[in-house]
Amino acid sequence: MESDLWQMAAAASSGASGVDIVRYQALVTWWFQTIFYGWPARILAALALLLAFWRGIYHQQLILGALFFILCVLFTYTGSVVRVLAGL
Repeated sequence: MESDLWQMAAAASSGASGVDIVRYQALVTWWFQTIFYGWPARILAALALLLAFWRGIYHQQLILGALFFILCVLFTYTGSVVRVLAGL
């Protein structure tokens, strides 16, 4: 899958219009499921929450802390929301 990603990125950056839509959709679906489902989402959400508290409270960079918190919420709930919407 990763080699497909690099090939599609190279084709898109070179301006080639021969990108297969079915392969592209399969790749995006695989990438989305890898990031937002299962343990990668939990690890990224925990890391984003840790960074939100670290930057927001310890370093008093409230905007950066808020951005990391929003990222944590995104990692936490996006997979569930997509599953619910896909079932409708």
